[in-house]
Amino acid sequence: MGGCRCSYKNCERATKNSEKDFHFFHYPVRDPERCLKWIANACKPTFYNLPEDQLRNKVICQNHFELHYFTNANRKRLIHNAVPTLNADCLDGKDASMCNVQVLQSDSDASVFTVDTNLLNMNEVSEVRSFIIENGDIVPADITQQAEMEHEPQIIPEIEKVSSYITVNENNINNDCKIEDVSENVQRNDVCIKSEPDCIKEGDICNGSIVNSNSLRNGEVPLSTESIVTIITEKKMAKVKSPFLKNRTTEFENLSKAVEEHTKEIATLKRLLNSRIQKVKLKKRKHKMQVLGKLRTLLPPTLLALVNLHLFGKQDNFTKEEKHLLTTLFKASPSAYEVLLNDCKWKLPSATVVKNLTCNGNGVR
Repeated sequence: MGGCRCSYKNCERATKNSEKDFHFFHYPVRDPERCLKWIANACKPTFYNLPEDQLRNKVICQNHFELHYFTNANRKRLIHNAVPTLNADCLDGKDASMCNVQVLQSDSDASVFTVDTNLLNMNEVSEVRSFIIENGDIVPADITQQAEMEHEPQIIPEIEKVSSYITVNENNINNDCKIEDVSENVQRNDVCIKSEPDCIKEGDICNGSIVNSNSLRNGEVPLSTESIVTIITEKKMAKVKSPFLKNRTTEFENLSKAVEEHTKEIATLKRLLNSRIQKVKLKKRKHKMQVLGKLRTLLPPTLLALVNLHLFGKQDNFTKEEKHLLTTLFKASPSAYEVLLNDCKWKLPSATVVKNLTCNGNGVR
């Protein structure tokens, strides 16, 4: 295959810089579950939204598969459940600019600091954590806050958004704007509110005070002069649906509709065909009856009965003349009757029917 390049992470393998017997493998688009694993291991989230024909052109080289995934020593073919896991030929993702990290002061007394991640040239950045200098040691802020909590979580009913206020000189000031000349000894209390639709909001208030829901709706939050309340909202991660499954579902629905339409068309054609067949049979029978009616005045009764049996192939409901003809032929010579029936192809009733006629008087109208 020509003009292809490995899409596994930042691998630089391609046909132009590889040997002739070096192999590349297409993404298994016909196996959506395994294809998603390939995309996840290759760290290519943009491939999730690619159409199937474009994704089929993407490849991964043989260096990223373990040896037991190959069916032979030449590495020409993979087994059905092969998944790339090796990082061979992948460049080290670390960059010199990643090491240039600055520690920024978080409050005025320099007791809390955070790590500035704006200088990291990465697509994904790990979460930012806060630390506190306590007795000369650096301690994570969340562990210290958990140790200081003495009260059980308080329930705050249905609060969508709460603005925090600071009381300065008996005046409530909105905490959204920048505040200067505030007391340096400030205790930070975090209230965690879950933004899930069908649950009661639950918060932990460190100083033991309970916030009235009516006051929150009116925008009045009476806080002490040494207390700051910060609202932290947790957002639920949205589930990503694979486009392959969506395409498969659409194809299945279209196929079901087509099958249903074809079934209706076939049933309609069968009804039309049966109707035509019945019309043809009635027309032929009517024609035979007309011919027989004209011959009735020209032929003797015995010959007319024979013509009637041959035209309609009757097996029961015989007339008196027909019964007399059949019993006479069979009694004269059963073998001759079989010859007329089988060899001469006369359309006569079977020998068993004629025997029953001779034994009892059935069949006479």
